[in-house]
Amino acid sequence: MNLHASPIQSSASLHILLEPQPDGQIRASVPALLDCSVSRATREDAIAAIQQLLSERLSTIEVLAVDLNPTQELEKPWMKFAGVFKNDPDFMAIVKALREEREIDDDSPAYSLDDIE
Repeated sequence: MNLHASPIQSSASLHILLEPQPDGQIRASVPALLDCSVSRATREDAIAAIQQLLSERLSTIEVLAVDLNPTQELEKPWMKFAGVFKNDPDFMAIVKALREEREIDDDSPAYSLDDIE
């Protein structure tokens, strides 16, 4: 896997969830930061408090964006065996026998759907 970390640009944003609580408080939280939440009496106070908390938290941590490069094909370990029997006459005889064994006679009554109701 090819990982490439780069700093998040200043235009990056985080989502803030605002949830009314049974006691009348408004809980503001940031899902991306599990321990980042506050409860305040009003929506405006909750937003201001969570923005202050975010500012403090983000001033001490480094945030990186990691590119997982999903377009890169994953290694297929079985591919090292591809073509191993390419020119093996014994293997070719086995394949021929299997093909003959698996051929179905379309005219055989054993394979007819006419008797099924």
